[in-house]
Amino acid sequence: MAGIIWYPVGRDYFPRRMGYSNYPRNYIPGVLIATSVTSLGSAFGGGTFEPLNAIAFFCGSRKR
Repeated sequence: MAGIIWYPVGRDYFPRRMGYSNYPRNYIPGVLIATSVTSLGSAFGGGTFEPLNAIAFFCGSRKR
């Protein structure tokens, strides 16, 4: 699946500081909308929480 995450209050990482520090802005939840790339008709929508870059948790519903 490929999708877009939208953070309603913004989450700007430019310029990004070096290291794996945890910033308060990482705790802002987002909204995820995704669709399947390999099979038409599959979609996902729900919430997302990404406490560290590249580690994300999703919850929501899937349509087949």
